[in-house]
Amino acid sequence: HCVTGVQTCALPISEEHADTFRVEVEEPAPAAPVAALLLRAQPEVHGAMLNARVAPVQALEIRSEAAEDLRDLTLEVTSEPPLVLPSSLSIRSLAPGESLELGPRRVASFLRYDHAVLRSISEAAEGTLRARLVDASGAELATAVETWRVHPSDSWSGLGTLPEILAAFVLPNDDAVQTILARA
Repeated sequence: HCVTGVQTCALPISEEHADTFRVEVEEPAPAAPVAALLLRAQPEVHGAMLNARVAPVQALEIRSEAAEDLRDLTLEVTSEPPLVLPSSLSIRSLAPGESLELGPRRVASFLRYDHAVLRSISEAAEGTLRARLVDASGAELATAVETWRVHPSDSWSGLGTLPEILAAFVLPNDDAVQTILARA
């Protein structure tokens, strides 16, 4: 056949020889993990926690699962809503099998929180906290995501999370307190 100067050929392929024309494509084996990242955070976050300096992000752990040293790493932490200001921590190197554990004090040394986010919301909202470990080229080596419930500054998340923080919501100079005291 000839169509506009291009020759095409349509030959029937018999069922007998159909396997001859099948091409098997192998999927590449998944790459071995280079690092693991664990993230622990409070499930409920509100302004009283921040005012009392109770860290919503409690711990981060980075574990090298690479066969050789990992060098020039950056740990990046963000959240949505943006309660956690975009923060990063430089890590010079991790040897194979080595773990770097960041407890509450170490996490608090590089994470900053935006109190205005809690003042700007009027109802509790679901949020996410994301930590990423990247190398010098920006390639992601590990990621961890936690969900949490973010509460407005003037709301309490209940007894399920830090019941001792209830005292932070007491307003001794509030008019309602004066009314109750007048009746007493």
